Amino acid sequence: MTDHTPPRLPISGYPERPPHDDRKTLLTVMGALLIACAGMMFLGGVFYAVVFPLLMRTVPGDEFGSGGWPFSTAMMLGYAVFMFAYGAAMMILGIGLIRARRWARAISLAGCWVYAVATLAGVCYLPFWMGRVTSVMTDSALGGDPSLEGMNPALFSMFMWGSTVFGLLTSLAIPVAGILLFRSESVAWTVQSRDPVPRWTDRLSTSALACGLVWLCSASHGPLTLAFFGGHMGDAVGLDGGLGVALLLLAVAGAAWIGWNTLRARPHSWLMNVVGTVLYGGVGTYLVSRLDFTQFYRAMMPENIPEEELASLYDMTDALYGNPSAFVAPTLLIVLAALGFLYWARPRFAPR
Repeated sequence: MTDHTPPRLPISGYPERPPHDDRKTLLTVMGALLIACAGMMFLGGVFYAVVFPLLMRTVPGDEFGSGGWPFSTAMMLGYAVFMFAYGAAMMILGIGLIRARRWARAISLAGCWVYAVATLAGVCYLPFWMGRVTSVMTDSALGGDPSLEGMNPALFSMFMWGSTVFGLLTSLAIPVAGILLFRSESVAWTVQSRDPVPRWTDRLSTSALACGLVWLCSASHGPLTLAFFGGHMGDAVGLDGGLGVALLLLAVAGAAWIGWNTLRARPHSWLMNVVGTVLYGGVGTYLVSRLDFTQFYRAMMPENIPEEELASLYDMTDALYGNPSAFVAPTLLIVLAALGFLYWARPRFAPR
């Protein structure tokens, strides 16, 4: 016999309140902001692909004019493809947030963590070259303006450091706010109640999802790098041009493979991340130590660029950054931090 007794109501006579507040409106606002950012990315892509080439063709007597345009074509088209691709990803993610999808919330949370960690990773480089950059900019600013002759260089240096730290904190505030939002129980309850169907992101922890996104994003930068340097990309680190291109393509394929297997929650995805971090970190550190800024700019610039301009670019870079070996220590520090994170996150790579 079927029991048709209606559900019991609390003493007040009203249905019980949901365990958490519904955050659909907040998710809609966040999705709309992402879609707006995607629109800006699309506009930037149109500028680099269409507007910039037309502007360059109108410059008389310039090496970019007369239809030649050897340097800007590849670089600007590379930028355009990059911005279109990321704009499309942001558009899809924004629509997912508006529709309160579980996968959109999970990817947004992982993306905010990646953004925050990447900002903190940039801090590792500050002690190694910020002092040199501040000194050069202080000398340039105070030495070129007679009205600043009485200013204390130490005060100007403190201003530069303060501006940099403020910028970093501002950049860090955005992902931290996103983390607090997307990891809240009310947002999790909202997407689970409005999207009860299990999604592929449910099998992944936030740590594993973030690692997979990092590898895929790293792979997506390969075509942009190739657009910048073409067949001469290996020249800056003392490699033959063909070898440099082959190494880049191999790195792109490897990063995409690791990222895909991580997002698929493969049994050995954690080991793939560890081996990939060691290989990419080791090779990257070695290549950074061999970086030649003269060849770096020569590979980027058109072949007919005057040697005086090339020397000026090199002198400016050398004054700001000094020996490229200064980047080796912070790069190694980041690699070691990544390995430490993977050691901590090992249990979180198991499929849920």
